[in-house]
Amino acid sequence: MKTRREFLAGLGGAGSLGSVMGCVRRRTGLRCGVASYTTVDPLADIGKLAEAGADYAEPSLSKTMTLSDADFDAARRRVESSGIRVESMNWFVPAEVRLTGPEADGAKMRDYVARALARAEALGAKRIVFGSPGARNVPEGFPKEKALAQLRAFLATCGSEIADKGHGMVICVEPLNRGNSNIINTTAEGAAIVREVDHPKVRLMVDFYHWALEKESPDAIVSAGPLIEHMHISRTDEMRTYPGDPGEDPRYRVFFDAARRIGYAQRISLEGNVKDLVTEARVGLRCVRALSGR
Repeated sequence: MKTRREFLAGLGGAGSLGSVMGCVRRRTGLRCGVASYTTVDPLADIGKLAEAGADYAEPSLSKTMTLSDADFDAARRRVESSGIRVESMNWFVPAEVRLTGPEADGAKMRDYVARALARAEALGAKRIVFGSPGARNVPEGFPKEKALAQLRAFLATCGSEIADKGHGMVICVEPLNRGNSNIINTTAEGAAIVREVDHPKVRLMVDFYHWALEKESPDAIVSAGPLIEHMHISRTDEMRTYPGDPGEDPRYRVFFDAARRIGYAQRISLEGNVKDLVTEARVGLRCVRALSGR
C-alpha cells in the first residue's frame, strides 16, 4: 500500500496536467506579481515592485518589442539587479499585427512571434498572456468562424515556435469581457480554443476582472481547471484599481475558492490602474495573499 506522499509523487511533476477530479497539483504556494497596465511599466518600475513585495514582474511584451537592442539590454540588467524576475508577460501582440480579418498577414505574424518570443525567453518569462484585443478583435462583417480559424492558426504557430526553439514558456489565452473584445469572451470559449489547438504550449488563463464582468460561475473555472496556467485580478470599479481588502467584494472568495478546488498554485498578477504604485501594490498583494491563504 502506497503512502499518501508516494501516491502524490506518482502523479507527476509540477507541470503535469490531469483531470480536475483525478489529479492533485503539487502545492508550492501562489506567487503574486504585478502586470503592466496603462502607466504601470514593470520593466521601468521593477525596483518599485520589489519594494512593494511582489514575487515577480509581468511587463508588456508588445511594449518591450518597441525597445532598441541597447534599451532592452539595459532593461534586462535592471531586472537582474532588482531581486525579482520577469516570470510572465502580458499584451503579447500589438494592434498593428492583425490576427483576424482580411488584413491578417501570416508572414508578418510569424516574424513578430519569433522575435517577441525570443525577447520573452531572454527575460526568462514562463507565461505569455494572449489578450491583445486590438490584434484579435474581429472586423465588422468578417465571419466569426473564419476569425476563430485564424486565431487557432496563430496559436498553433506560437506553440510550434516555442517547441522548435526550446523556449521555456507557454502561451495563455485570456478571455476578455464583451466590453473589451468581440471574440473569446468567456472561460468556456477560451478553454474550447485551447482544446481545439491541442498543443502543450498553448494553455488558458482567467482574469477575475473579465470573469466577474461576464458574470461567470465558479464552475466555469473548475471545468477548465486542467488548462489554467495563469491568473490576473483587479477590482471591477470604473477605474479598474487593485483590490484592497478581502471583504470588499464577495466575488473574490468565490473566485479563490474555485482556484482552490482545481489546486491552482501558480501565479496571479495585479493588473490595473494606480496613483501610487508602491503603496497600492503593497496593499493589493497583501489582499491577494490573504485570499489565497498564503
